[in-house]
Amino acid sequence: MAKPNLRSVLIPILSKFENTPDFLVQASRDADRVVLLSVIDQKESVGPFGFTTNEIRVANQLMQQISTFLSVQGKQVESVLEWGGVPQKIVQLAELNRCSHIFLVRQQNEYYKNLVQQVRLSTQIEVEELIVPHETKK
Repeated sequence: MAKPNLRSVLIPILSKFENTPDFLVQASRDADRVVLLSVIDQKESVGPFGFTTNEIRVANQLMQQISTFLSVQGKQVESVLEWGGVPQKIVQLAELNRCSHIFLVRQQNEYYKNLVQQVRLSTQIEVEELIVPHETKK
């Protein structure tokens, strides 16, 4: 749990675009501590067991890359992998860690729009959507 004197922010990992230096610098600019959250939502996973295992592996790799980048920037980083509903887990972890903001990479799809709406209706924590160019990473 966050110490009260540290400014913490939450970055939910919803896509590969959170692993973008511009986004990470902007989202963590005023933070001492960054909480990374990846949620495995079994309702959204329609594949067999191996598909979920692959999701966990990819999420852990992505969080490790982001954590390394932020650590070099002098940020304290905590990576969390949770099971459950994405909006609920975002709100729960942000409140538990006393985060001042939840930072998201803006996406143009209905699932994302519904998720943002659910999060905003469920917490007083400020939700900020940052625009990141969606270039294909090599």
